[in-house]
Amino acid sequence: MGGSRLTTEQEAEVTSALREVNKLRRDLMSATRDLVGVQGKVDQHKARMAQLIRQQVQLSTQLANVRQGGVESNNRLVAAINALQGQLDLLKGMTPEADEAESKARAE
Repeated sequence: MGGSRLTTEQEAEVTSALREVNKLRRDLMSATRDLVGVQGKVDQHKARMAQLIRQQVQLSTQLANVRQGGVESNNRLVAAINALQGQLDLLKGMTPEADEAESKARAE
């Protein structure tokens, strides 16, 4: 009787440990999904910033090549460059939040 009781206690311990392992595994998978999602958003954020910078460079190049007296073209290009700069400033303001979200997701 004593031997079977010991086996039963050991089985209960193993069962409990397996439950804990399964819970930890689910938690890890959930945290990994969260991290992948956050990393995707950060990557999109960085890609959008790079795209805006490329557009700004192209417009600046066009502005440098505006012919003398092309006031309308000049003003249009300056307005577009300023709009892009405003978008970049907004995105740069969001960068610390994105970095913080990524760091938090990694910590979990």
